[in-house]
Amino acid sequence: MQQLANLANFTIEPALLDVLIADLGQDYGKIRPIELQIVGAQLQQDGVTTLAAYQRTGGKTALIQRYLDRVVDDCGPEHRALAELVLYLLADKSNKRPIKTRTDLEKEIELFISRGQIQLINDLEPDLDHTNQPDQPDRPTPQPANSPNSPTLRDNPAPPKNRRAEAIDLILSIFVGSGLAFHIPADLEQRYQLAHDYLAEVIHHYYVDRFGTPFEALQREKSLRNLTERELRETLVKLQAALDRETQARHEAEIAQIEAAVRSSQVLFLFDDRREALVAALNAGRRLRDVSVPLGLNFAVLDALRCAVYGAQQIDRLRGHEGWIDCLAISPAGEVLASGASDGTVRLWSLPTGQWHQLSPPCDWVEAVAFSADGRWLAVAGDRSVFVWWFDGGIDQWSFTRVKDSRLDQPLWTIRDRPDWVRSVVFSDNNRYLAIGCHDGTIDIFSLSPPPRKHDLPSASALIHSSSVPDSAIKTLAFLADHHHLALGTLDGNVLIWEFGRDRWRVIGEHEAEIVDLAIDQDGVWSSSRNGGIYRWPLDGSGLNDPDAVKYRQGEFIASFAVDPIRQYLAVGEASGTVRVWDFNGREVEQFTAHRSTVRALCFAPNGRSILSGSDDRTISLWQFVDRKPGTIVQHDRWIACIALSVMDATGFRRTVTATL
Repeated sequence: MQQLANLANFTIEPALLDVLIADLGQDYGKIRPIELQIVGAQLQQDGVTTLAAYQRTGGKTALIQRYLDRVVDDCGPEHRALAELVLYLLADKSNKRPIKTRTDLEKEIELFISRGQIQLINDLEPDLDHTNQPDQPDRPTPQPANSPNSPTLRDNPAPPKNRRAEAIDLILSIFVGSGLAFHIPADLEQRYQLAHDYLAEVIHHYYVDRFGTPFEALQREKSLRNLTERELRETLVKLQAALDRETQARHEAEIAQIEAAVRSSQVLFLFDDRREALVAALNAGRRLRDVSVPLGLNFAVLDALRCAVYGAQQIDRLRGHEGWIDCLAISPAGEVLASGASDGTVRLWSLPTGQWHQLSPPCDWVEAVAFSADGRWLAVAGDRSVFVWWFDGGIDQWSFTRVKDSRLDQPLWTIRDRPDWVRSVVFSDNNRYLAIGCHDGTIDIFSLSPPPRKHDLPSASALIHSSSVPDSAIKTLAFLADHHHLALGTLDGNVLIWEFGRDRWRVIGEHEAEIVDLAIDQDGVWSSSRNGGIYRWPLDGSGLNDPDAVKYRQGEFIASFAVDPIRQYLAVGEASGTVRVWDFNGREVEQFTAHRSTVRALCFAPNGRSILSGSDDRTISLWQFVDRKPGTIVQHDRWIACIALSVMDATGFRRTVTATL
């Protein structure tokens, strides 16, 4: 301490130095630098160098109070009361120094004034005319803060808020400049704090008698206000939650309306009402602009619009079966359709006229139907039997006007008492063989002998080959082009080739689920399974080494499968009633909702551009699609921002349609 005094050229007698050390270290057993700084500065300013002079000042506490009074005095006599209040508000009763924002201080000062507990002097008010006010008391002369005659905060009315704000800014700047307080910069609002905890303790002790009672009331009021604000915040949170729930409910309602419009468009299109289907699809598209929806629903709306505007067109819908449509077969010329159902009946439909004739083989369930390549044979698999009809001249030449034709009342011949349910029947392309596959794995090959003369009936067929696939149930059969090999799919997912002349078997493909159907092309076998896998297996069996290399696609549940006769497209039927068409390169050509339930049977017309589908909804749909292959007109080096198209409208005027991407 003596060294500090020497550095400041301030000489203190040893007796005073000893007393100062004792006083400064009395409370905490050590000297606090901030306290030493305040007391030393005050001694130097007052010129106190002896013990006697120090005792006349009142000691350490009086010096610190005098330091605070000097800082308050620096704010000006007109701001004294306000400065004392600001100084007190920067401390609290727990002797802490809270951080206060500029707004916090102003609000607390306003609370003191509004409760009538504090009144500031009006010297800052420029608009008050004291000359015309009667009995105006003389303005009191400013006195030191510890003087019994010092002015109280109740003596005069407060200045206006704008003047008070300027005064508060001035006071805070003086406090910061004197080292009494810190200024903490902030982006939103300036903050202030006393320089040391020790100052908070001294200030609170010094001003507690003057501001303590009002301040306690202020704290209670602030607590009540905070409680009210908390309740308000809780209420706002609840209101916001209710608003969020209402917004979510509206959003879900909007999505439900879009989904309903899509379903309505699909149903209307299903019943040939193209105009109303388009209106419903456009309504769904309009709603998309106002609400965010899942990506799948976006695609559903686009599919509905595409289907309504230029999608696959339903040519006809055939009704009449009383059970599920389980199998379909179309005649070689595409004139006649055979359909088998779970009600045990087969219907022959004239596609050009819509006429039909019903066959009633003695069975409970029709599992498969097939026409021969020349259209003269029709095979029907029902229960454990196969029923064969003969059409002289071909089914496409048969007249549906002859509904009483006795030759259709009974099949030409019947293959009975098979070892298990017959699951598949198929003719060879040369019209010489009929293959039958049973659920127990048995496969029989029958020869077909056409009559030697026209209008004669053929003789009964003869069984020429029979074999059994070990531990496998037959699901579907298909002849290869050489007519001596048979491809077969099993319920355990295997694809096999049987050379029936030598009775040799080999596996060429494996699925993880039941085979749905097979189709043959020049070099391989197409197969589909229930779990959505579609493969093209090479005939040499090389696909077993790398199944992923021969996988065409992996989709969802497949209920039916077909490949067109021209070998350009394949189609699958789904449980949702949707039919999807792809080309052999994997490009989706068309998608349409054909039924309201599972599509169990599919077949292509000979032209390859018409699809017939049978469903659990007991109807048969005939659809025609157009393959709109995408093409590139010009190749740009960068992404395309907009396009424009010049079109001719209905009035004959040319107009330009633009779109921004």
